[in-house]
Amino acid sequence: MTKHALVKLLVAASLVSGATLATFEAARGVTFTPPPGRTSPRNGSAASSRSTSICGQSVGSIATTEMSVTALLPEGNSGTTLSERPTILAYVPATNARQAMFSLKNQNKKTHYRTTVSLSGQAEIIAVQIPDDAPALKAGETYKWYLALECEGSLRPSNPIEGRIERIEPNSELLSAQQANDPLMQAESYGAAGVWYDTVATIARLRQAQPTDTTIAQHWQELLASVGLSEIADVSFGDSL
Repeated sequence: MTKHALVKLLVAASLVSGATLATFEAARGVTFTPPPGRTSPRNGSAASSRSTSICGQSVGSIATTEMSVTALLPEGNSGTTLSERPTILAYVPATNARQAMFSLKNQNKKTHYRTTVSLSGQAEIIAVQIPDDAPALKAGETYKWYLALECEGSLRPSNPIEGRIERIEPNSELLSAQQANDPLMQAESYGAAGVWYDTVATIARLRQAQPTDTTIAQHWQELLASVGLSEIADVSFGDSL
């Protein structure tokens, strides 16, 4: 083989290798694997929860397709986090309400944190980031959070949606993921380890920051599909994220 032919062969191999790596990177999905002993993901769509009237705004014909206020959680509405002050996400459909009330309570049912979240009136995914001046979540303790829309001075629904959140200590793999300067790799590690809140918040931030990135959009869709929430994969994010 001549030197020229050898160079051409090496270049071709390099290009194929690069294409294969790029294809592999694009194909990798961010999905959620529940940790042992915890609730499995939904088997179907989360859209079984419907509403014909949301804060006085009749959704009319949309009632057969519009989900009601929904926690971005696996079935069972429970998940874990590594963060002392995690981000909590929820879907809010089109509504006349202009704010939602959020509260987080500890195991003794005492209020740990409370705030309001502004709403646009359009269907959106909202986020509650526990701020730095709020008490840190204690490792090993399960907290309960509640979200309800404020409609003309009253809360709707009267029984708000709720979710549970437990802060856990990271193992060596998760510690390495936390220290990596690669949000996508972090999300993959969190999802594989069953750390729901950190997985969904990381991908949501990437999706909002890079809305035209098709690879991130695919990861977002795959993650929501893995817990039966694919119906809201194309919903825009509110200003709270």
